[in-house]
Formats: sequence, C-alpha cells, structure tokens
Amino acid sequence: MKRHQRIGLYLGPALAAAIATMPRPEGLELEGQRGLAVLALCVVWWLLTPVALPVTSLLGMSLLPLLGVLSPDEAFALFGNQAVFFVVGVFLIAAAMLRSGLSTRLALWAMRSLSRSENTLCGAVLCLSTVLCLVVVSHAVAALMLPIVIGLVRALDLRPRSRTARRLVLSMAWGSIIGSNLTLFASARASLALQVYGAHGTETNLHGAPIGVLEFTAATIGIVGILLLLTYGMLRFWLPPEGIEMRPAIDRLDEQVRGVGPVSMEEWKTVLVLGALLPALVML
Repeated sequence: MKRHQRIGLYLGPALAAAIATMPRPEGLELEGQRGLAVLALCVVWWLLTPVALPVTSLLGMSLLPLLGVLSPDEAFALFGNQAVFFVVGVFLIAAAMLRSGLSTRLALWAMRSLSRSENTLCGAVLCLSTVLCLVVVSHAVAALMLPIVIGLVRALDLRPRSRTARRLVLSMAWGSIIGSNLTLFASARASLALQVYGAHGTETNLHGAPIGVLEFTAATIGIVGILLLLTYGMLRFWLPPEGIEMRPAIDRLDEQVRGVGPVSMEEWKTVLVLGALLPALVML
C-alpha cells in the first residue's frame, strides 16, 4: 500500500468520527450530521483509494441505514431510481462503441476528412470531441481521442512545447468538457440532477414533469455552440499556427484507417443495437 493510501485509510474514519461527534450547528439534524460524516469518509477514500472504489461505494451505502441516516428501504430504493438505470445505459453504450471499435473508426474517418491545415485539424479535434458526446460519455471520449491526438503529435514530430501540440491536446480536453453539457448521454451528473428536479418540482416545474433528452439538448445546444466558437478562437489566438507540413499527419491517419480494416460484423451489430437503444433512451 502506498503512503498516501495508508494516510487515507486512517484519515477517512478520523474525519468522519470528528464530524459525527462535533457540536451540531443550529438547524442541522442528527441524521444530517451523520450523513455528512459518511460523505467525508467516502470522499477521502475515493480520492486517496486505500480500498477499491466499489468497496467505498458499498460501504457508504451500508453506513447510511446503519447510522440511521435513512431507513434500509429508503437507502436501497435509491438504486431503483430511473436516473441510475439511465446512467447504466449510457455507460453500456460507451463500452459497446469502444469495444467494437466503432467509435475509433468514426473518429479516424472524421479526422482524416478534415486534416487540411493546422487550423482545420485542431478544429476537427475540438468539434469531434464535442460531437462524440452525443452518444458517448465524455470521459470515454477523452480516453478515445487522447491516443489519436498523441499519434498525430508524434507523426508531425512536434516538440513538447510546440504550439500545435499543445493546441491539439487542449482542443481534445476542452471539446470533451464542452460536450459533457450537450446531452444526458455525456454526463451522469446531469441526468441525476434532473431526476431530483423532476421528482420534487420547483416554481417552474410545479407538476414534477421530468425533462427528457431532447428538451435538455435543445436548452444547451446554443450554449455549447457559443463555447465551441470561443474556445476555438482563444486557442487560435494564444497558440497560432506554426506553418507545419500536414502530410505526415495525413499519412498517419491513413495508416490508422487502414489498420482498423473493413467494418466488422461486431460493429454492424453494435450499430443495430444502438439504433434500437438510443431512441428508447431518448423517449424516457
């Protein structure tokens, strides 16, 4: 066990015990204080990982009823929440596209089609990282795009401090961040937050009507478009082109496209499954 893990192993319970035994602020119930203690323990262990992440999650779920924060029925009923299964479906989509190679094929094809200059290549990385979040969770998009971007940097023989190298990596990072706000498929936090919003209702949602995928995207697509333009402009201004010959990058992409080969039966099956699954998730 590493040093920071040993520290976390003892720091988490100590912090939780301190919160649970400290004088309660006015207005805070005992259940709320104990809930904060459980949260503190889980956050420390999630950050420092003295035990596996799933173990910490299961421990937190068990401590809530054990400490009287929630009844056992209330605690375990949360796992029957529609938003939880929606998030599970989103990660299944991402896993299917990554494992079959479909997302890699789409990314390489789009990049190859747009690799005409430094500006278009960086813009393609930015936009593609955002657009892929339409159907893939943003963390998976970053994991998919990073090896491709690193391959382009090596193909162009760019130095670590090269403006183009930094612009490519930042375009990938900011594209996946911006895309995480585009749909409910790209972010677990949005679907969980909207489920709570729909369940409790507000002054603008008196009947507790849930906000669907299409409604969410319609509300965010304008903001996402503005952020894309601002990000492209700022990166273009601070990291201007260096006049690099693009032929090595194009050759590298051609090589990768040939490497994935023809569309496999597994990819066709993935397309068929996604064709049935995505409309079902959109209609939730």
